[in-house]
Amino acid sequence: MNVKPIRADPSSQGQLQAGETTSLSLIILGLFSIIHLLYAFWGPMNIMEGELLGTDGYTRLNRVQFIYEQGSWNNSIYPRSNAPNGESIHWTKPMDFLLLAGGTIFRLPVPREMDL
Repeated sequence: MNVKPIRADPSSQGQLQAGETTSLSLIILGLFSIIHLLYAFWGPMNIMEGELLGTDGYTRLNRVQFIYEQGSWNNSIYPRSNAPNGESIHWTKPMDFLLLAGGTIFRLPVPREMDL
């Protein structure tokens, strides 16, 4: 009896199919969301009450609020630091843009003081 062993296609080994990739992505996104929600509600600081860890988050949010109120997108001088001269902040604008975008989205259901 001459029986040939069945061999899998070597090019398909270790690769995920389209449905498996989508499922894996949703699982990772779900775990990421659950971890962040747990941290927000039961973490070392009370994020829901506006507490921030350290001064960088506070300064960043104040700077973004200053950009929103003044409309001075290209001004890197932050006047609330090193008063009265201000200080040049080295942070990048993409993060400022993301915070402004999030504030714009949440401006609809919440009051203006809470959107950022």
